[in-house]
Amino acid sequence: MLSNKFITVKIGGSVLTDKKNPTDLNINLDLLRGVLRIIGNFCLEKNVKVLLCHGAGNYGHTKAKYFLENQAKLSKSEKSEMLKEIAEDVQTLHKVVKNIATEEIGEKYILGFEYGDVCFKGPKNIISTEEKILSFFEKSKLKTEQIIFLSDQDGIYKDFRNMQLGIITEIVLSDTNNEIYFGKSSDATGGMKQKLEMALKLLKYSENIWIINGLIPQSLNELLKGSKTYGTKIQTISNRI
Repeated sequence: MLSNKFITVKIGGSVLTDKKNPTDLNINLDLLRGVLRIIGNFCLEKNVKVLLCHGAGNYGHTKAKYFLENQAKLSKSEKSEMLKEIAEDVQTLHKVVKNIATEEIGEKYILGFEYGDVCFKGPKNIISTEEKILSFFEKSKLKTEQIIFLSDQDGIYKDFRNMQLGIITEIVLSDTNNEIYFGKSSDATGGMKQKLEMALKLLKYSENIWIINGLIPQSLNELLKGSKTYGTKIQTISNRI
């Protein structure tokens, strides 16, 4: 019998798409398929499901940012048309992810999908995938074995102006000693700072939250197998002795 346990994985838009290409749906299909295959193998081996989530990256995200910055200049019909385009773009991307996920993981092991960058909350912000994930848990009251955010970066850096200083390997909810400089984000959903803020809120639904580099599938494979992984772990209580 299939276990009621499940993991949650969010594939960042920067992993899915090429952010330097603002118009074309340029997906690294080999990378996406490899990541989903690793998840599928884990679900099969452990007999658990996955809540699969993803961002929009450049596809939809670029138009969303333009909309937020220029909506005061747009007519009512232009706003309506742009919102329609954004939704259609993200849906197109989601269909690609869903189709490959169904092949590599199988419907049996997919609890559901969550993806953001479609709906707007007021004049300045767009609803991120992380917010959609939090909403899912708030409504369902479910808890997940672990939440893994796949980013295009190795984790939360001590200073995003000087990444040579390295990442913070562990962030604890009650720890106020971590001073992190995120810099100004060009991301329409707030970038890494927003991801960390949402991860801290998600600790209510999972005691095991990771931010790792999704561009290196082996990192995900090692993490799921319980091996030491290079990334940032976010938790309520420190494991340090």
